[in-house]
Amino acid sequence: DCDWSSDVCSSDLSLEPPRLEGTWYQLAALPSRADAHCDSDTQWQLQADADGLAWNTRCLDRDGQVHQRSAHLRPDPVGQGARWQARGPRTWSVATWVLAMGPGDRWALVGDPGRREAWLVARRTWLPPTDWDAAWQAAEQQGFTRQDFRVSAQFGRTEGPPPAPRPR
Repeated sequence: DCDWSSDVCSSDLSLEPPRLEGTWYQLAALPSRADAHCDSDTQWQLQADADGLAWNTRCLDRDGQVHQRSAHLRPDPVGQGARWQARGPRTWSVATWVLAMGPGDRWALVGDPGRREAWLVARRTWLPPTDWDAAWQAAEQQGFTRQDFRVSAQFGRTEGPPPAPRPR
C-alpha cells in the first residue's frame, strides 16, 4: 500500500535481483518524459550484478527508429525489497517501486508512489485475459485507472495470445 501524500510505499514483496532478472515486455504505461518517444516494442532487460540490476531499455519510435537507454537499479532498504533506486549514466536518479507482481511473476506493476509514471510489464508479449484483469485490478488498488495507461504494442500486438497459424 502507498501513502500518496508522502510518496512512501510499504510492501511485503521479497524482490531479490535474481527474481527480476530477464526480459520484460511493456504492455501498458503511464510513461515518463524519457519514454515519451517510445511507440512500440518496449523491452526491459534486467541482469543481476554485485549490487543490484543492470537495466537496459529498448523501444521503437513512431518512425521505427530504435531507442536505447541504460540505468542501474539498486535495492533501497527503505522500500523493504520493493523500492529500487534507478541511476542513469549522467546524474539522474529516481525511486521506482514494484507495486504488484502477478502469480508466477508473469507480470509486474512498476511505478512511483506519486503516480507520475507507471509501467505494466510482463514476461511475454501478451497476457491472458485473467492476468490482464488482475493487473488492472492491482493498478486500480494503487490509485490508477485504466484510462491513465497507454496500451503498448508489442510486435504489432496489443492484447491476447498470438493467433493460431492458418491452415494452408
